[in-house]
Amino acid sequence: MATPDTKYFPEAKEIAEIDRVMEALPEIQAGKDLWQNNFHEFDVYGHTMEVVKQLKEILKNETGVIDLNLLAAGWLHDIGKPAVASPKLENGVPQQREPGKAYHKFDNHEVEGEKIVLGMDPKMFSALGLDQKKVAALVFCQFIPLKGIRETRKTGNWPDFLSSYNGLKDTLDRMEKSTDRPPISKKEIRLMFLADKLGEGDSEKYVTDRGELLAVRDAVLAENPAEEERILKEVYDQQKREAEVNEKYAVKE
Repeated sequence: MATPDTKYFPEAKEIAEIDRVMEALPEIQAGKDLWQNNFHEFDVYGHTMEVVKQLKEILKNETGVIDLNLLAAGWLHDIGKPAVASPKLENGVPQQREPGKAYHKFDNHEVEGEKIVLGMDPKMFSALGLDQKKVAALVFCQFIPLKGIRETRKTGNWPDFLSSYNGLKDTLDRMEKSTDRPPISKKEIRLMFLADKLGEGDSEKYVTDRGELLAVRDAVLAENPAEEERILKEVYDQQKREAEVNEKYAVKE
C-alpha cells in the first residue's frame, strides 16, 4: 500500500507502519476469497482494503489528518467475519457468486470482532500508538447504523418507523455515554459507516441502497428537526416503494 501524501498526513510514517502491520495479520489475510453477498463487489479482504482507502480519503477531506485509532478500526472492522462465516443458503441451496465462490453470512461478526481485537497482543497496539480498547469499541459500533436501518425497514407505518428510528438514535447516544467501553461519538460511527458503505464497491451494481443508508446517517446528524423529518419522510417513502417490489428488502445486507 502506498505511503499517504505527507501534505495531508503529517504522521505518514505511523500510518504506513499501521498499514504494514494490520495487512499482515492472519485474521486479515483470512478474508481472501471469503465472499459476502451480491451487495459487495469484493471479498472480505478486498472490501477491507477499500474501506481503509475510503476512510483515508474521507479524513483527508474533512480534517486533513488521520485518527490512528479510526484507521486501525478500518483495518479490523470485519475481522470477525472469517471466524463466524457460514454458508449463505436459500431454500437449503448454497448461494454462489459463481462456481467456486460461495456466499456467506456473518452473524454477530461485530461482536466477535470486538472480542478478537481485545484478545490481541496489547504490545502491538502500544507499539503502534493505538488505544486497543478504543479500536475494539469502534469495531463493535460500526455495524450499529445498518442494524438500526434494517429494523426501520420492517415497520408498516410512519409512527412505527419513527419509533424504530428513535431506537437507533438512542443506541448511538448510549455509545457516546458508555461506561462499559470507551465512549464512541456519533461522528466516529458516521465516519466508519460511510467508509464501510463506500468500500462495498460500485453503487450502481452492488450497493443500490447506498442512498437510503446515507440519508439515514444524515438524518441522525441533522441539527435542524425540520430537516431531519424531511429526510426521514423521504427514506420512509423509499422503503415502502422498495418493499412493494422486493419481499426480501427488510433484511437486505
